[in-house]
Amino acid sequence: MSLSKKDCFIRYYTKERVQELIGLLGRNREMRFAGLSGLWCVALKWNDMKTFRINLKRFGLLHNEFIIYHSLMRLNMPLLSLDFLKRKEEVKKFNENFMNYARSYDLGIDFDAKDYDTDTALNDLRDLCGFFDKNFRGIKYNVKLSGSGFHFEVNNPFRVAGRKDRNVSVERQVAFFEDFVGMLRDMLLLKTVDLRIYDKRRIWKMAFSIDTKSYNVALPLDRNRLDRFDIREYAVGNVVDRIENDRSFFDKGVFRDYVANVNAVHDYDLMDVYEELIGKKWRKAGK
Repeated sequence: MSLSKKDCFIRYYTKERVQELIGLLGRNREMRFAGLSGLWCVALKWNDMKTFRINLKRFGLLHNEFIIYHSLMRLNMPLLSLDFLKRKEEVKKFNENFMNYARSYDLGIDFDAKDYDTDTALNDLRDLCGFFDKNFRGIKYNVKLSGSGFHFEVNNPFRVAGRKDRNVSVERQVAFFEDFVGMLRDMLLLKTVDLRIYDKRRIWKMAFSIDTKSYNVALPLDRNRLDRFDIREYAVGNVVDRIENDRSFFDKGVFRDYVANVNAVHDYDLMDVYEELIGKKWRKAGK
């Protein structure tokens, strides 16, 4: 007998390796668990997987359907109480002082299939990946399914091997990314890129999580998977079957590379890319 979507959901998230991946990717970020009931569990922090699993159990996150998001901002996160009332006050203070915890901001490009379709978003993503592969191979990027659309990501976009990180404020990073992505959208005629996402508190669908609208798993993709993409492979029931038939499913290939790129160091940074494409307009504009 086939499992219901909810049963597949629970079966997926109770896998220890899935929990480890979610915990690893959420470290030093604000995490939000958005339930179908509208409840939000926000601002998780943990020092080890034991603490993370205690949080999951305390807030009932293993047996309720939710979407997992994380901030594009990297933060010096405070450790919050497991007591509901104390946590409510702590989250209030966290929100009031959010920018005091800010460290850096990662680039995310959202290919949104809402106004078009998955095939159009996929073609746009292929064009962007091809552009970077041809012109800027020194930038390490990640790609994943987001549900019915796709995400293109560059972690630590101002971290370059052998060079001190650029002194760029978080506010300027956010503004820069909006301009940079707008330029790429216009240059490559990317119909499905959403420019509305660039703000300090932007949350982002977490890789290896389930999108509860489509019930697809937000798995990382490489060029081979993009070229032969079949969205049916990413339905949660199919992914659960593959995990249970291959214990090392998440520990090889594109999945392993995605995790390795979380702390990527590049040959040059995105401002170098911007300046190579259009000169030094950014700095001259004094933005």
